[in-house]
Amino acid sequence: MEVSIRLAKTADLEAIIDLQTKSLSNLPDRSRKYDSQQIESLIAGQAAMTRIYFSSGTTLIAEDNDRIPVGFICFAKPHIFAQPQIAGLYVHPEFMNKGIGGKLLTELERLAISGKIETLVVMSSIESSDFYKKNSYQFKRETGFFSQGSVWIPCELLEKELIPCLPTQKLATQTVKIILSVVFLAIIATVTNKAENNPICCPASSCRVCPQTIRP
Repeated sequence: MEVSIRLAKTADLEAIIDLQTKSLSNLPDRSRKYDSQQIESLIAGQAAMTRIYFSSGTTLIAEDNDRIPVGFICFAKPHIFAQPQIAGLYVHPEFMNKGIGGKLLTELERLAISGKIETLVVMSSIESSDFYKKNSYQFKRETGFFSQGSVWIPCELLEKELIPCLPTQKLATQTVKIILSVVFLAIIATVTNKAENNPICCPASSCRVCPQTIRP
């Protein structure tokens, strides 16, 4: 199926949420791996998460010839302790199995490569993990999260190397991450230690008296 893919705009948000809800609500019974409680929880919880990713990341939207949204993919911007990741990919139930998801994924990967992102990860639903595996994403481990109403949603963490890097580069990257993690933990430990040792200054008798308030 021919579709056009573009960056989503603010005006697209409600159409994206509606498409996501329909996609989650109309999973084929033959392939459904989540029960009704999990799906209801996902519909509510993922709508809120998509709003967050929409405002802070990058979203690509696929449209048919009539400019009707038929799918979208969200990309969460990386930060110091997290790899770049796909935050969601949904296709309208009437347009599933027509190659739209693959086209959205390919375009997102192209943008990631142009931004010199070497590896993409995705915490995939168990409904979608086969799709990612067919697109060369490698299984890393089982994972999951608590969705709306504290409902556990089992998932799989998958990863794809977009730009091959030398073993020395991988080692250097891992070393930097370890160093940053150690520094971060050291800062937290220092702040915690100071908080525990510093007296609280207040007039109440139950508070410890600050040294500077003691009179000879």
